[in-house]
Amino acid sequence: MTKKKALFTFGAVFTILFCLELSILGWSNLHSVLSNLQDHHKPFPNQLTRLRINLEFIGATIVYILWLAQKQKENFPSFNKLLSVCALFLVVPFLTYPRTFDIYQYLHYGLMGLAGVNPYLNSADSFSSSLSSFLAWSQSSTYGPVSQLIFMAAAAVVKVNLVAGIYFFKLLCLIFHAVNGFLVWTLLKNSAWRSKITIAYLVNPLLLTEHLLCAHIDVFVANALLLLLLFLQQRKYSLLVLMVWLGFLEKTLPIIWLPFVFSFLLLNRRWKDIGVSILTSIVVILVVSLTALPTIEAWRSLLNPGVTDKTALSFHYLLSASLSYFPGMAIETKQNLLSLFTRLTTLGFAAFYGITLLKSYLKRRYSETNLISDIGWVTLVLILFATPWVMPWYASILLPIAAVNLTSPVLALASLAFSLSSNLIYRGAGSGVSIFSILSTLTVLLPPLVVLVFGSRLRHLELMSRLMPEREPSLKS
Repeated sequence: MTKKKALFTFGAVFTILFCLELSILGWSNLHSVLSNLQDHHKPFPNQLTRLRINLEFIGATIVYILWLAQKQKENFPSFNKLLSVCALFLVVPFLTYPRTFDIYQYLHYGLMGLAGVNPYLNSADSFSSSLSSFLAWSQSSTYGPVSQLIFMAAAAVVKVNLVAGIYFFKLLCLIFHAVNGFLVWTLLKNSAWRSKITIAYLVNPLLLTEHLLCAHIDVFVANALLLLLLFLQQRKYSLLVLMVWLGFLEKTLPIIWLPFVFSFLLLNRRWKDIGVSILTSIVVILVVSLTALPTIEAWRSLLNPGVTDKTALSFHYLLSASLSYFPGMAIETKQNLLSLFTRLTTLGFAAFYGITLLKSYLKRRYSETNLISDIGWVTLVLILFATPWVMPWYASILLPIAAVNLTSPVLALASLAFSLSSNLIYRGAGSGVSIFSILSTLTVLLPPLVVLVFGSRLRHLELMSRLMPEREPSLKS
């Protein structure tokens, strides 16, 4: 058996075992809620199951890294042929019944929309549906109107059958993930590493888990980002701002890219495209304001107010957890310290964001590659350093840029490290305080931090040179 076949076999075995166990847990949670045996989903039935599932995921991740570290290039004549090789790793997570309750939240918001109830003006618990028992959050929707349309389409199937609705939504996620892989393939048309990087994107353990298995809507946001990259490569600049709005209307994060896109258009004197982009923005804001988001409160709903005072998988969580070990310290003092830290990290991000934006005006030419690097850097810094409540799938938005922007190896490597570490200890951390949660958080934060601190040195190591085989423009026209 060749090394490549051995890695494929071990990767398949770990993936199947991991997905099988999570599917069993997902069905068990479904049965428990429907039978009124539990109101909220229980992460793991016992510690042995937790350990086994984590070892399976770690095994799949190690196999993925070993495959990435092989220096030989993959070579496929077409995307369809490449997709057939990845099929097993795509189909198995798709067939896995989701363990997370987030998908029920999506579908509940969809049912609200179908009933004529605005999910941005009404909290989830104010509306009763067949999915009310599954709700993990009672707040109004934090997902944009485009996501709401997708929720409503899947919710229409839920009215016929719950499981059918869930798999209809997962099918949409599978289709979009495959399309995202095709967009990576298209963007890398001039790269000698086109096939390998496309496969690396399609079978990335985080994307398989969060985009396909758990069906998080970040797969749609990744699609908007990749379309932005494609239009940038094709110099269809008038569509760039539209793609930012598309991403924002799916999930709030992409709005931070908008100033950089306008800066790019301004510095390259794309006056006609600027005019079209301004008109596009006005139309989008007016249409959305007259329909889904008619009030300030509705717009505020997109800011996820339910997690304002919560921390998870972040430096903020580490501080909060550390303060809990000082029982003599007043609760008010602890809250003030955490609030101060949050303000400092927010100001730090604002300063980094402002300096990065300002530097674009100091360049002789602000190129397409500069734009993508800046978008990647501000997104990474926001999630890694300035966001108190971080979930594993947040890092997935960094992978499209890591895949196609080979001229920023430290950014690409930090994004890859963040994605692989985010779920390495599967659902190990939350808002509760325990040694296990603290270690889980450190496991998430340290790998990307090490890359950022020692990135220039790591690039000279043999393993890193294999992961970053060449430095070439990512957006060749």
